[in-house]
Amino acid sequence: MERQPNLHITNELWDFIEANVPDYHEREDVMRQAQLQNFIDGHESTVAGIPREEAILLRDKIVYGLCAEAIAAFTGEAVSGSGYLRDYAEALADIAYEAGKRRFRFAGNSRETISTFICWADEFSRRHKDTD
Repeated sequence: MERQPNLHITNELWDFIEANVPDYHEREDVMRQAQLQNFIDGHESTVAGIPREEAILLRDKIVYGLCAEAIAAFTGEAVSGSGYLRDYAEALADIAYEAGKRRFRFAGNSRETISTFICWADEFSRRHKDTD
């Protein structure tokens, strides 16, 4: 399978990255990504001496890194770490456990039940965000 040269990122995703990555427009990796994209698209660029396929790989690595960094900043922690997401997941698991233990009568629609659990976890997290 041939790799697609044009990584499509929506405006909403770029807005998310800009909002959550500090000093976005001043970063060297962002400037490098822009030059790589120009090179890939056949426009004037400071990139030279590498094949287009390598430029695509380098560009993708930078973009994926920016996405991971934005997600980590948005959630308040590294995705695989501990902190807010761990606490939220624990609250959600506790709610599901208690619902099962107490034989909660689930609605006929699983999406509705899951949505209810998520709302409860959101409320719990908001109420107890400053407690240990």
